[in-house]
Amino acid sequence: MSKFCKHQRLLKAAEYTNVFSDPPFRASHQYCLILAKPNNLEHDRLGLVIAKKHIRLAVDRNRIKRLIRESFRQQSRNSMGIDAIVLARKGLGDLDNSTVTKIVNQQWLRIEKKVRMSQR
Repeated sequence: MSKFCKHQRLLKAAEYTNVFSDPPFRASHQYCLILAKPNNLEHDRLGLVIAKKHIRLAVDRNRIKRLIRESFRQQSRNSMGIDAIVLARKGLGDLDNSTVTKIVNQQWLRIEKKVRMSQR
């Protein structure tokens, strides 16, 4: 199993700002939103915005982060060269692990499809 390395993360505020400013790819769901932008790198990078306002308990926020990172690791085998930010919405923390994984995987597929379409 591969690790979630430092080079796979969005670390600086400027990197987040870059993705938030006019992202060309987005996948929206009732419980989460993924914004993505090409990054001109060989690999994908992930940023997480899991607000306490939407998911009260730290254990739930951490569980959601783990599930999203694992989903990102699995989909990043088909590297698209994007920076992506996953924003949690209200209610995501109330779902069980398999439902969260299913929702996030569906959103990754939508993003991947949009990126592939734009590369044609």
